[in-house]
Amino acid sequence: MSNMTRSLIALLPVSTLTLLQFSSGKAIRFVAFFSALPILFGAIYRVGDIDDSPDVFFAGVVLSTVFGTLLPIATLILATSAFRDEIDDRTMVYLVIKPVSRFRIVAEKYLAVTESTILALWLGVIATWIIISGTSMPDTIEVLVAAIVATLAGVAAYSAVFIAVSLLVPRALIVGILYTIIWESLLSRFIPGVWTLSVRHYVDSIFVRLYNDPGVTLDNSVQLYAAFPAILIMIGLSFGLATLRLRTMDFE
Repeated sequence: MSNMTRSLIALLPVSTLTLLQFSSGKAIRFVAFFSALPILFGAIYRVGDIDDSPDVFFAGVVLSTVFGTLLPIATLILATSAFRDEIDDRTMVYLVIKPVSRFRIVAEKYLAVTESTILALWLGVIATWIIISGTSMPDTIEVLVAAIVATLAGVAAYSAVFIAVSLLVPRALIVGILYTIIWESLLSRFIPGVWTLSVRHYVDSIFVRLYNDPGVTLDNSVQLYAAFPAILIMIGLSFGLATLRLRTMDFE
């Protein structure tokens, strides 16, 4: 074991062990696969006869594909496995008996999930942007910055929500998929007012507001001063639920 690994374990033991757990599991491979899918759209843009400008096409891929499907599913896979793998293997008891607060356990698990997911998604988003933009990269840097910031906000929110779900319900992966498809993709789009409780809508709003291009719009888009606090509130509530649930669970 390297000195760096020992230092990380001493500083962030739960996060470090969770990252090691991810690196040897199947979940991270699925996340890498989902993160790389937007590259196919970049290839289609390069070989196809598409009239949209590179920045507008890239924005469409980000809004419809990355934020609509890939980001929540990729985050869901790691967030639901962070605790569930240890609970199912009955090794969680060895973690909770240590002199570490329940809140810190949740926070370090959250950090590991967020780090792993955001790194994979950022690589996919940046690679897609490079392929689509080609020689016009200097002129489309604004849309990439907006995508990077909004992706970070989305992963931060979904990680907290899905970690809480994984501790509250036994089949969290199925529940998370249904939530993503039914609530985030269908109900929030067609039923007025539901978007106020939709993570995706706030993420889309952050992207649209940061990019600030008339060719890329969103119905009922939220201002940045409202979108970021809404994300923070979701994270805070999810942390509270996850910590409370972890304190009341019996791992014997």
